[in-house]
Amino acid sequence: GDVYKRQGYCELILKNIEPDHLFYEDVQQIRNAANRGEALVRQLLAFARRQQSQLFVLNANQVIQEMLKMLDRLIGEDIIISTELAPDLWNVRADAGRIEQVVMNLVVNARDAMPEGGKITIRTDNIVLSAEAAATMPDSRSGQFVRISIADTGKGIDEKNRDKMFEPFFTTKREGAGLGLATVKAIAVQHKGWVTAANAPEGGAVFSLYLPAVAEPAPHEAHQHTIRAAPESSSNNERILVVEDDTAIRDVICRTLSSEGYKVTAAADAEQA
Repeated sequence: GDVYKRQGYCELILKNIEPDHLFYEDVQQIRNAANRGEALVRQLLAFARRQQSQLFVLNANQVIQEMLKMLDRLIGEDIIISTELAPDLWNVRADAGRIEQVVMNLVVNARDAMPEGGKITIRTDNIVLSAEAAATMPDSRSGQFVRISIADTGKGIDEKNRDKMFEPFFTTKREGAGLGLATVKAIAVQHKGWVTAANAPEGGAVFSLYLPAVAEPAPHEAHQHTIRAAPESSSNNERILVVEDDTAIRDVICRTLSSEGYKVTAAADAEQA
């Protein structure tokens, strides 16, 4: 709740001051700190497996395609993102939000491994593992799986860090909580899958998430909660009743809605509403 209050108040301030205002940059830094705090809490919850997952039959290609515009903005102009998505990819039973989190974490890691620019390739394919093949891959098992791989053209994995990289709080970055890869592994385990890391023959690193395939068809638009940019306000002076017992959060919600042209009535509890 406190994180959302800080984010909300910062957004209200930024919306009402010009970019050249004396405190504009300071408020942005406060907002960024709140965002980092929220991300850290989410990673801790995911790592501890306390976040409840909503599992649906879905196609990972669709999840990735819906993320591409956001990833392009996140990565920057000096890095190219390309995809090689299997057209006949099997479905999986998964939480789309958690799969997005895995892809996001691995893409950000790939970006950080290429400070001077490079290429990130997101691949999907169908994998059939025999018992013999599974025996050579840690944490794996035989069966049919969907593999999501993130490859970069960076310097690759330092062998001395290979056994530690998925441990919580281990990081080689100057700034970072060391929870990115630990979270990826935790999400893989939640989905009864696993994650691998290897150096590619042509250079760079490849991280792969393996998810059990299912034969069920994916319901149409089963995971349409993928993050998207907020639409422009379409208010026609509609009235909205806001019920929230936290005064600060209620204030943020009401002020935000009012600034978008809505008529807002606030209540602190159901009886007052």
